[in-house]
Amino acid sequence: ILVDKDRFHLAQMYSLLGKMPKEMSLDCEYSEDYFDMKGRILRNKNIEMRDLKDELTNRIEFEEEELDLTFNFLLKMLEYNPRVRLSAEELLNHKWLETNENLKMEIF
Repeated sequence: ILVDKDRFHLAQMYSLLGKMPKEMSLDCEYSEDYFDMKGRILRNKNIEMRDLKDELTNRIEFEEEELDLTFNFLLKMLEYNPRVRLSAEELLNHKWLETNENLKMEIF
């Protein structure tokens, strides 16, 4: 049951962030439990792709610049590859938090 929940979570990630790089999906410790040989999630091959910007604007009213900054911040935070993903410190220095000082103050 836990593996099914993990597969569902991966499918949710795929739907918003796109497919995980094949080499990452096939190189993880339990890849045979989660992925087929093409890097697709087992039992979740037909994932409906969603647009993150659309998801954000369906819930919150943004000005274009703020939407772009928010979108960029989320993508940098949720990047699959840990070598590319921004660290917590780098995220704290992201322009999105600079423009939203109140949020930054709440984090500390």
